[in-house]
Amino acid sequence: MLEMLHLKNVGPAPEMKLEFAPRLNVITGDNGLGKSFILDCAWFAMTRLWSQEINPKLTIGSMVRPIHGKIAQVEFSYFVKNKVSLQNYEFDYQKQNWVNIAKQSQLDEINKRPRIAKTYDGILIQNHPNGGFSIWDSYRHRDVNSLPHVFTEESVWDGQPGEKNHLLSEGLIRVVASWQRENGVTFKQFQAVLVCLSPSESEL
Repeated sequence: MLEMLHLKNVGPAPEMKLEFAPRLNVITGDNGLGKSFILDCAWFAMTRLWSQEINPKLTIGSMVRPIHGKIAQVEFSYFVKNKVSLQNYEFDYQKQNWVNIAKQSQLDEINKRPRIAKTYDGILIQNHPNGGFSIWDSYRHRDVNSLPHVFTEESVWDGQPGEKNHLLSEGLIRVVASWQRENGVTFKQFQAVLVCLSPSESEL
């Protein structure tokens, strides 16, 4: 999937380049060093969208801004369907947005192809520090115009409306309450998960 992320004049450092391992990558550090910032940029690299663009109610996940007055770039490469693609975005101060700086011939070819998320069979989940989630999966969002789902902390618990008065998510409170009423296999599995997550038998 995502192989490399290269940031210039954006974020907590003037320049940062990350080359990702094929499977598991662990990013650690004190608060405020930019761990969530890296995840926001990775989400943009894979979807070409910032989470707050999709759900304005989100208090985080807004468009990353450059160091004032500097030429800022977000460059990334990814491997999908046996091909490596290198993309380079630069912040356009006039448009106040990130734009692809490929040559026009390359840009025409890029625009013909869907975003990386659209060519990937699987699921992308970004867990926000405030309890929200950004989610894209290849079965629900195969349509090029289909946007990922972005949930705030409140909508994770209380539910989130979708289009045409349909609930996009009922929320954990309603779902767990229905499991408890049914008292079937699902609720027993949920109880088993809570036991596993408990710090000890005396603190279930």
